[in-house]
Amino acid sequence: MPAKRLQQKVPGAARDAYLRAVQFHREGQLDKALIEYGTAIRMYPAYVEAVTDLGGTFVLLNRPDAALAFLRRAQNVDDTDPVININIAIAMAEQADYGGAMKLLSRVLKDDPHLSLAHYYVAKIQCSQGRYAEAARTAAEAVAANPDLLEGWILLMEVNEKLKNPAGARDALMHLRDAINDKVITRFFDEQLSAWDEAHT
Repeated sequence: MPAKRLQQKVPGAARDAYLRAVQFHREGQLDKALIEYGTAIRMYPAYVEAVTDLGGTFVLLNRPDAALAFLRRAQNVDDTDPVININIAIAMAEQADYGGAMKLLSRVLKDDPHLSLAHYYVAKIQCSQGRYAEAARTAAEAVAANPDLLEGWILLMEVNEKLKNPAGARDALMHLRDAINDKVITRFFDEQLSAWDEAHT
């Protein structure tokens, strides 16, 4: 961990505000989370975790400009943190800066070649650029690194449909079903697979 982050001594009140923000975030109450992250940062402007999570929340809200403003601050403290760098890449991609996003994701993967989320977002960019064959290979790497990455299986199914590869799409759908341990959802997938088989036979 970088020396700058190790030197941090977060005041108790800022820590409490951050923990409230995290709880709101987990509950999906993003507006309340934003307020508490902001409170924590006002109390301690160098609070890297709060700055990072605030930036990540703006990513979720599709506000890339605001996200980048905070994520760059966090990156100045720790430019090797994969969470910070992946979130920056996502925000850059939302601004259609695909080259910058890919460059940053490549750097993340150089440090950790098996990081499934980085592979997933590379595949998403490739898909958005119409590079479906590359996206399929990269999405396959993402789910190979983490078979529980549901978004990866969904993307793999979508790109195989774009490639008119029903076998690949069906395989991804089956893996997606197996990755979700929910009887209602599993029954839905079984119905989808039956419909899929009827349509492709």
